[in-house]
Amino acid sequence: MSTETLLQLAVLALIDSTSIGTLVIPLWLLLRRGSRALAGKVLLYLGVVAAFYLALGVLLISGGRVIVERCGDAVGAALEAPGLRWVALAAGVGLIVYGFSGPWSKAEREKAAAEKAARRGPEGGWGARIDRALRTPWALVGLGVVAGLLEVPTMLPYLAASGLIVASGAAFPVQLGVLALYCVVMVVPALVLLGARVLLGDRADAWFGRVAERLGGYVSESAKWIAAIGGILIVRWASSGPDGVGLGQLFPALFGGG
Repeated sequence: MSTETLLQLAVLALIDSTSIGTLVIPLWLLLRRGSRALAGKVLLYLGVVAAFYLALGVLLISGGRVIVERCGDAVGAALEAPGLRWVALAAGVGLIVYGFSGPWSKAEREKAAAEKAARRGPEGGWGARIDRALRTPWALVGLGVVAGLLEVPTMLPYLAASGLIVASGAAFPVQLGVLALYCVVMVVPALVLLGARVLLGDRADAWFGRVAERLGGYVSESAKWIAAIGGILIVRWASSGPDGVGLGQLFPALFGGG
């Protein structure tokens, strides 16, 4: 597997690490009192989330390998079709436009976050779920599974990562190892927060509270910035390679395309 592919996977894993399931909910968990006693529960939750992503990734990679092995030529021909590139380009541009719509300025984001916090608190509707989940280990496992399921529709970075792993052509055990490492990287920021919480204890309450409030305001916008990232990746693919849609094709009068 090339260094470029590994770097792309690292970037995608860090993007996935900022989702509600991998960062925001762990932060809300850490805001509960008795953070030292909560360390094991947060670790259990993160383990469930990572295992959920890993299981889903194994299914995606296995399915991708089967498709490549059985229909590789047909898939390759379809990907080289100019019409598909144009469709992908249009879809990518649409995702970018959608992603950059709405309250993206700092003032607008802060206003939206403040309004939401005033109405429902920084945790929104998750507060009661988190309180119930902390009562038993199995309830905490259920919280991790629910968080993973709710994120499936917005897993564009993870889908892109699975595609990169399959396209690398590495042996299946290597692909599984890279996927497992990807899932570990996804929860590293939450583990760093956990370490800071355990070390600082109640002294970090104010700082964690401010961070949680800001992240809670960003949750509603997460689908948009994920869509924007996915759109950029799609446009990049549509315009790359010898079969890509180049500037000459888009603007023949300016760039001399046919």
